[in-house]
Amino acid sequence: MHLLIKIMPDWLKEFLRVARDFIYLLLYTGKNKYCPVCGKYSRKFRTYGETGREGSVCVHCNSLERHRLIWLFLKRKTNLFDGKKKLFLHFAPERCFLPRLERLLGAENYLTADLYDKHVKFNMDITNIQFEEGSIDAVYCSHVLEHVQDDRKALSEIHRILKNDGWAIFMVPVNDMEETFEDPAVTDPAERLRLFGQEDHVRCYGKDFIFRLKDAGFRVSEVSAESLCPEEEILKMGLLKDEFIYYCTKS
Repeated sequence: MHLLIKIMPDWLKEFLRVARDFIYLLLYTGKNKYCPVCGKYSRKFRTYGETGREGSVCVHCNSLERHRLIWLFLKRKTNLFDGKKKLFLHFAPERCFLPRLERLLGAENYLTADLYDKHVKFNMDITNIQFEEGSIDAVYCSHVLEHVQDDRKALSEIHRILKNDGWAIFMVPVNDMEETFEDPAVTDPAERLRLFGQEDHVRCYGKDFIFRLKDAGFRVSEVSAESLCPEEEILKMGLLKDEFIYYCTKS
């Protein structure tokens, strides 16, 4: 199935996506759940992925739990939408965020980057960022670093390009272990899947991820759903209590 999707032309992928989303809207009409990203209600959130995680995906904008958490944080705890011009660099931009951030920030201020994606504005290696030192106001990098061989270099580069009063948001899958597990010698996709949980992951982050951020020169705050909103909102928006945002400023 994955191979078939890869060889499909883009127009067919888009047609199937629109048809699928229309069917979902018919099946999930209701008011039980609310998505802060698109501002719409539904009867429930869809199941996600091969693991069958229930209550995950918004049927309107396809946001996941972490996207809804990030959006709440951006709106409630940052200066991103205060109307002042900011250069906002977004690595591996998610589809649910792209049109909204471009509209709210302006196309000239919203900078998207990825190593391979042909739809972003800048194709670049996160370990060799092509912006001048101290030139960017804010950076958002979610579920990217676990794919990067030299994640410490990537963090150093993001610290370098941030203005002194700038900030960065990171999210990674963090496992319930004290220390990060990685082995650069593991390159076989099947072995990576077994050891790291996904074919293109190069490590499993532990609770020491925060120290990697600090080693790069950041001051770090861990933010959870419970620190952003009350229990009723967590349930209404389908947030996960064990996911964390790492909000970083320059030391």
